[in-house]
Amino acid sequence: YNGTMNRFWMSLVAGSIFMAGEVGASPVATPASQESADWPQWLGPQRDGRSTEVGIIGDWRTQPPTTVWQRPLGAGFSGISVVGDRIFTMFSTTTREFVVCLAATDGRELWRRDIGAPFPDTQGGPGPRSTPTVTDESVFTLGSNGLLVALATEDGSLRWKRNIIEKDGGRIPRWGYCQSPLLHGDLLYLDTGGSKERGLVAYDIKTGNKQWSSGDYRPGYSAPIFTTLDDTPQVLFFTASSLVSVIPTTGRLLWEIPWPTRYGVNAATPVVLPGDRVFVSSGYGTGAAVFRIRTEADRFTANPIWRNRRMKNKMTTSIAHGEHIYGFNEDRLVCLDLKTGQRAWSHADLGRGNLLYAEGHLLVLTEDGALVLVEASSRSYVEKGRIQVLSGTAWTVPSLSAGRVYLRDTESIVCMDLSSGDGITTAP
Repeated sequence: YNGTMNRFWMSLVAGSIFMAGEVGASPVATPASQESADWPQWLGPQRDGRSTEVGIIGDWRTQPPTTVWQRPLGAGFSGISVVGDRIFTMFSTTTREFVVCLAATDGRELWRRDIGAPFPDTQGGPGPRSTPTVTDESVFTLGSNGLLVALATEDGSLRWKRNIIEKDGGRIPRWGYCQSPLLHGDLLYLDTGGSKERGLVAYDIKTGNKQWSSGDYRPGYSAPIFTTLDDTPQVLFFTASSLVSVIPTTGRLLWEIPWPTRYGVNAATPVVLPGDRVFVSSGYGTGAAVFRIRTEADRFTANPIWRNRRMKNKMTTSIAHGEHIYGFNEDRLVCLDLKTGQRAWSHADLGRGNLLYAEGHLLVLTEDGALVLVEASSRSYVEKGRIQVLSGTAWTVPSLSAGRVYLRDTESIVCMDLSSGDGITTAP
């Protein structure tokens, strides 16, 4: 199967060349307030899982982090967004799904908003999967059953709502909608899965009205990203069957790479690399690849640099650092050379974890709730501390803001202080 699919994939990619056409982008929006410590959306300020904060504890064996607060929280795998002194996430009870705002200082609930019925999942677990995208004025969230809402950041009051199933022909994925809305300029981007050229949609952030839609793609589980490749602004969507790039202002196709994965589980966010390269990965035996994106005579090409099965991101997005990438090959933490795809090292005993990068280290949350500090080294796996924090299934990526890391499982949420005591600053 893998050999056949590899030959099929390579033949498709070799012929995947698309017209560039009109290109443009809206003015850059503020997906959060301008505070450098904010973690305002999925995978942080740049949607790459990288923190620029300096002053994090570098060795937990001599100076372990401390717990600031911990409190119960309902079911779900929604990530945690941080803006100013507030944090935002989603959870569900047995009957309803909620967006909630908590005080970052002590975890007090400031407001919650009911956004409909919960998503029942007997395999992974019930509850919302999307991470709120937060600005100073609005919180944008997608419920697992397809309700897209904009709430006032201050008090959670409803600004607008849109049922993307009813309005846009959306098709709920097998394990519910997981995409975290992308905000750029005055548009909000989602792959809804609608048929008849409604697979990818951009919405006006003030009204929720559809501004454009394009393609007939079934939705994946990945969050879209905005980037610039070969001097061309574009939005990348990792749908159920392909990696798709479109013009941000119109939705017109720029390029597409076929990427079939069993059950349509393309879940990890693509990683944009220097040199107009893109890393993509999925699980179920599929693997990973790096492509170079180029334009020639106003046509885009997506040329594979390498592809192998040494990194299979079933759920977790990998983190690039230098010319190496760190991520979970199913249930093993792996480091790959980005130039060649060769494995630098591999480590077991972390399960299907999640990770982010901070000051030369990886903060790894294991699926059984341990927080692990790992040196971001391509030479070998170097663990510099491990603390058991949570007890439920922990499949949510950590969030880091002002020296504090926010973690959750299917039962509770916890805030831990990672600052070394010398003060937290941000690297230029």
